[in-house]
Amino acid sequence: MIKRYGTVPKSGQRYRTRAGAYAILPRGGKLLLTYQGDPHYEVQLPGGGIDPGESPLRALHREVFEETGYRIAAPRKLGTFRRFTFMPEYDLWAEKLCHIYLAQPVRPHGRPAA
Repeated sequence: MIKRYGTVPKSGQRYRTRAGAYAILPRGGKLLLTYQGDPHYEVQLPGGGIDPGESPLRALHREVFEETGYRIAAPRKLGTFRRFTFMPEYDLWAEKLCHIYLAQPVRPHGRPAA
């Protein structure tokens, strides 16, 4: 059984499974994170949904680059958890299956240091 994080699923509510891959990215003694301002303010691990036919690791590389502009090196899976939540941006009640990795952010060539 995969551990659950957050609130208990609502009785009678139908949830659609939505898998995602997320990265813990240590950088210079800090963490590289993303910020979501709408519909609610939240600091998040970089990452996101796994597309049909895509592996969690491939999705992790794609999502981290899309959200941060960084590539990643040496990804190592730490674990998986699930979370039952409403995703207003998709108007969806979701059972999120979250694959969590530890990786090193790598600045692409030609980009200035942040």
